[in-house]
Amino acid sequence: MLLYLYLDFNGLTGPVISTIGDLKMLMQLVLAFNYLTGPVPTTLSGCSQLVYFEVSSNYLSLSIPEALPNALAYFIAADCLLTGVVLLDGSNLTSLSVENNLFSGLAIRQIPSQLQYLSVADNRIPSSPAIDTLLGHPFVFLDLSSNRLNSSLPANVWNTSVQQLLLNNNRFSGTFPDRGDRVCSMRYLSVADNGLWGSLPVDLQQCANLT
Repeated sequence: MLLYLYLDFNGLTGPVISTIGDLKMLMQLVLAFNYLTGPVPTTLSGCSQLVYFEVSSNYLSLSIPEALPNALAYFIAADCLLTGVVLLDGSNLTSLSVENNLFSGLAIRQIPSQLQYLSVADNRIPSSPAIDTLLGHPFVFLDLSSNRLNSSLPANVWNTSVQQLLLNNNRFSGTFPDRGDRVCSMRYLSVADNGLWGSLPVDLQQCANLT
């Protein structure tokens, strides 16, 4: 009974075989740092006990399958050639890392309630109402840096439930939104390398958790 399969840092080529879904008891699958091509197979959902899946630094393309294993908590596919839309649609994910791909959008049906870590940095994601929705979720870490976010800063940036928020290297413009009487619980905020101007909120010192 195979529970853990680590094939990272090899010279594997070709697609991820569709029969991977036959490994019903597999809990961890690591295929990172190879030369794999093609899509993430839809049959991955057949690995019903899979908790950790990592396939970073390959040449995988197309989009992330909508149907993922119910037990999956960690999906890591950074530095590939994945395209389409990053879709959040429930599930038991606690960590989703897909930075440095070719994603052109972000869609939210339902943010997984347990999702704490989300990185979609270094993609081609434009501004959309989905960004405001993300800021309302209690992420420990949310990285939206190095995309194409080109609006003003979201009005709820000061009362977000996110602890660490990275918005740097985008195309935000205008002034900082007024903080008002919003409770600021952020510990880290980066908005470097945008087009912001004007003054900081005068009561910024009320954001006592910022380090």
